[in-house]
Amino acid sequence: KNNTNTLSSLSVSAGVLNPVFSSSHLNYKFTVLNPVTSFTLTPTASDSTSTITVNGVSVLSGASSNTISLSLGLNMITILVTAQDSSNTTY
Repeated sequence: KNNTNTLSSLSVSAGVLNPVFSSSHLNYKFTVLNPVTSFTLTPTASDSTSTITVNGVSVLSGASSNTISLSLGLNMITILVTAQDSSNTTY
C-alpha cells in the first residue's frame, strides 16, 4: 500500500499563503482584509490514492473545499492527508 500522505499544492481563494507552499512545510498563515468573511481551500494530494479532509470534511484532490466562514482574529484550519496505508500528515 502507498504511504504518500502529503500535498503537492495548496491554494486559498482569498489572501496569499505565507510561506509559499512546500509539501514539507506544515504550518501556514494567510491574512485577508476585513470585508472577507469566508474562503475556500484547494488542496491537491501528492498521490492519487490519498484522501483529504479540511476541518473534518472530505475534499477531492484538486477540488475546492466547502466554504469556510471566518471570524475576526485567528482562525485555525486543519487539513488531513491520509495515505493508502492509513498514515497521515496534518497541515
